[in-house]
Amino acid sequence: MDDPTPDSSRVDAYEARSATTMVMLALVFLCLYAAQVLWLSMPSAIALAVNLGQYIIWAVFVADFAWRLYLAPRRRRYVASHPQDLITLMLLMLRPLRALRVFAAARVLIERGHHVSYGRVAAAIGASATFVVLVGALVVLQFERFAPDSSITTFWQALWWGVVTITTVGYGDVSPVTAGGQVPASVMMVVGISLIGTVTASFAAWFTERVHGAQDDAAQAMLA
Repeated sequence: MDDPTPDSSRVDAYEARSATTMVMLALVFLCLYAAQVLWLSMPSAIALAVNLGQYIIWAVFVADFAWRLYLAPRRRRYVASHPQDLITLMLLMLRPLRALRVFAAARVLIERGHHVSYGRVAAAIGASATFVVLVGALVVLQFERFAPDSSITTFWQALWWGVVTITTVGYGDVSPVTAGGQVPASVMMVVGISLIGTVTASFAAWFTERVHGAQDDAAQAMLA
């Protein structure tokens, strides 16, 4: 007998149960990655522990996606609707782009965060933008720090570049010169445009709701 449960219900229930754990793991992963990028003189023993911790958390991410895929009755449809998850998980195998796997941790943090308590739209957008800027700055700094003719050699320069990029201002005073740095730059440009669209749509929905509420109140007053 076919399972009458909708495709997403079992997956949604699992994500709700595992949200806190996955968000905490994503935060730990981002902290480990930040330490790896910013602490250049890290002792070899600590560096080994940091790498091991990243691989363990990455294995949990892979197991999480595999379990969600198992819970989905229509697995091909689920994969087709979540290509970004599969791509980011596969980045571990693409050694030159291995640093970009940190975006998967950011995705877990942003997508599962609403199950925990990011709350309102404005807070969720602000948190998402902050994490994307931090992650993008770390990835770009890792690629750009020692590149010839690079204008991004410190974390503060990378952070400034991230803010300018995600807000689509584009001063052009600092920009990535390596292919590895330009990939996250492209991602952040798309994210910035998406965030602006989301903010605009949210404000429009809020304004429309307020206007309709005022009209309803006026109509009720007139009837009274």
